[in-house]
Formats: sequence, structure tokens, C-alpha cells
Amino acid sequence: MKRTVVNERLFMVVLAALLVALVAPALTAQSLTTGDIAGTVKDPSSAVVPNATVTLKSLDTGSSQTSTTDSAGEFRFRLLKTGQYTLATSPAGFAPLEQRVEVAVGSVVTVNLTLQVGTSTQTVEVSAAAIMLNPEPSMNTPFTPQQLAQLPAAGGDITNIAFTVPGVTVNVTGGFGNFNINGLPGTSNLFTVNGENDM
Repeated sequence: MKRTVVNERLFMVVLAALLVALVAPALTAQSLTTGDIAGTVKDPSSAVVPNATVTLKSLDTGSSQTSTTDSAGEFRFRLLKTGQYTLATSPAGFAPLEQRVEVAVGSVVTVNLTLQVGTSTQTVEVSAAAIMLNPEPSMNTPFTPQQLAQLPAAGGDITNIAFTVPGVTVNVTGGFGNFNINGLPGTSNLFTVNGENDM
């Protein structure tokens, strides 16, 4: 009887490990074809605003979702499809604020919302230019069709363009792929076209 209980527990542990091994790659691949939006809500004195409701709306599909800022005034929307979005918030005592955001594949867009004191009839709309320096780490490097057409590709191998990316080195260890990125082998790379897997 005791041996049966031990065997059942061992079976459950092995089954759980297999499930994690099967699900983990799917989650990783999904995060490499989407993007995140993160930020902080602050008042005019730069003090954080906790428990503020932030609404994210897709301008491409019309779908929306909400998040509430934590005690540090921070919010985050994860696994978003690429495209144009608007962020909106209107805590009590402040003028409603709306800001447009663009999400790219594999990147985290940082958007800090600074509220203004006002009445409920006022709305502040921010149309800011793209942030030149994003403090959030990014695991992707996008190329436009113009760049692909103009950059040299010896022998028609467009993967040579990857050598223009920081951290890329020639693969001298063998195996698949002709380059490594930040020490990762070629099999760890994901090529996408408009967010779709193009391996």
C-alpha cells in the first residue's frame, strides 16, 4: 500500500513537470509576437496616484481592457497585439487624460501619465512623439521593408542583416543558424513578419 502511494506521487510530479515543459515554450513564443504597455500615473506635483483606473482601447479592433494602479501608481498591460492604442484615465479631482500609444513586437512601451487638476468637463489629450530612449529592455530588433531592400545580403541570405544588431556574433559552435545573439544559439531566435512566425 505504501509503495502504491509513493508511485502515485512520483507519477504526479513527473506529469506536472511534463506539463510545464510543454506549456513554457508556447508562452515564450507568444510573448515574442506581442508587446506590453507599462507606466505610472502621477499628479501635477509628481506624486504617484494609487488605485487609479486606466483604460486601454485598441484603435484597430475597438476592444478595451482596464487596469488599476498599484500602491506605487504603476500599471501594466501584457501580451498586446501590435497596433495603435489609447490610454485613458480620469481619477476623481483630475481632468480626464487620454494618450495615444503604438505597440511593437517584443517591446515594452513606457507611458507615464501626468494628471492635471480640473473639472469633469475638461479632457487633456496628449499627442507625444515616440520616446527616443526606452528604459525597458527589448528582445527584438525590427527592420523595415526599405532597410531589407537596401542592406546587403550576400548570396540572397537575408539573415546576414542580423549582423547589424548589437550582440550578434558568428556561430562557431556548429548546429543550426549562422549567428548567435547575446550567447544564445540560432535555434533560440524567432523571425516574424508583421508579428507572425516566419521561421
